[in-house]
Amino acid sequence: MIIKIRFIVAALVSFLPCFLGALLLIFALYSNSLEAIIYPMLALILISCFSLNYLYKEKEEFFLSSGFWVGVTIIFYIILRSIYDVFIMDSIDYYIAFVFFLTLLFLFSFVLGYLACSISRGARTKILVNIVDITLTQRQAILLLLIFILFKYGGVLLIMISVSGNILDISLATQNMGASYIYLILNASNLFFIIIMYYKIRYNKYSLVFYSSIFVFFSSAIFSGSRYSIALAFLWWLFLVNKYVRPVPLLLLSMLSLPLFVIFSLFGISRELEVMSFEAINVAISHIIENPVLIFNVLVSRLDMLSQITEGLRLYYLDEFQPLHGKSLIFAILHFIPRPLWEEKPLLTTALVTSHTLPGAFADGVNIFSSILMEGMLNFGILGVLIWGVVVGILSQIFDKLLHCNNSKISIFAVLFISFPMGLFNEGFHSNYFGAGLYVLFIYFFTFAILQRCSLIGCRVYTPAGFN
Repeated sequence: MIIKIRFIVAALVSFLPCFLGALLLIFALYSNSLEAIIYPMLALILISCFSLNYLYKEKEEFFLSSGFWVGVTIIFYIILRSIYDVFIMDSIDYYIAFVFFLTLLFLFSFVLGYLACSISRGARTKILVNIVDITLTQRQAILLLLIFILFKYGGVLLIMISVSGNILDISLATQNMGASYIYLILNASNLFFIIIMYYKIRYNKYSLVFYSSIFVFFSSAIFSGSRYSIALAFLWWLFLVNKYVRPVPLLLLSMLSLPLFVIFSLFGISRELEVMSFEAINVAISHIIENPVLIFNVLVSRLDMLSQITEGLRLYYLDEFQPLHGKSLIFAILHFIPRPLWEEKPLLTTALVTSHTLPGAFADGVNIFSSILMEGMLNFGILGVLIWGVVVGILSQIFDKLLHCNNSKISIFAVLFISFPMGLFNEGFHSNYFGAGLYVLFIYFFTFAILQRCSLIGCRVYTPAGFN
């Protein structure tokens, strides 16, 4: 009965803001009082984000879960950015209010999809679930470290040799002609790193191997300008500590996030400088010291999705876009086909929207996140946002089950995608995030199978008879 009450609370707390948001939007349209509804709609979105906590039985399960990331993404990209645009830049129109309503609708449909999957799974007959654990000897740990070093530093050298220029040039070049899929093979190194980290945190073994892998990971990230990798490693560590050692308070997570903002700003300033250049990092540090406001400016500049959605919606209602009628899901699966083999390959959702909203920037190779809200609108209008939200909710519920299951062979793969579905919300299904994610997942499974085949890792299964 407790579970049913929790589900009802989550559904109601997400439905009421959506319903009230629709009434506020209608009121603003007919009364011409847009300013009067901004604060209430922002408050409703915030309430809906916090209500995602009711989807989880325990606070520990909510920590870094899919619901957590949906809430964080909306708070940063929608709420904080709208506060900056409306109350600092004095930029307000009816399309911003419409984005607020679409956000509320997405949150409601997300909860529906999540709960529908939870109820259907709960109705199934309970069966004995084996507890599978990864095993690692000291020799295996050292070999994993050596392979990890080869992949990490070898990858940096490969990029430097094959492509010249600054970090942005390299990023653009490796995405052309299907080359990005070749470089994504290097992501197999993340699997080696997470296995070493898992064994250190859960069993407190092989400390020297673990700290050596940390040095290699962060030094290669600095050389290549990969701020996303640094953030991921931080999140992997936090989640494993929360799951296997002690619960991590959200307040501590907020405090530890401040250094991440500085790191993001540092790499954001140095990305136009040469790769593997200490001079670039020194220049970026000096800029931040001289003008600390750069940290805020860089952060705000990264939260540019709201303006992209509003402009995209304006063009959508001017019939600048051709309806996709669900083709985004089909194109997402076919994304792996290189453009040279498919000359008429459709643009990604983000690229498609950017080509209309900012054609000059698009011609220079710049794409700005347009969100899953815009992708839903391009496919089936407002109904598309509702459908997309339900689908993301179902996928998120499945992901959370994998993330918290007792089979470490499975949960390890989920931890590698710890920020799901943030990227999915930002880019949509027809995106590099989704297409490359499927490809990288295949690489992880293939690499894990090779590691087992070569006896570089082991596993044991707990059954009523004991460990095998």
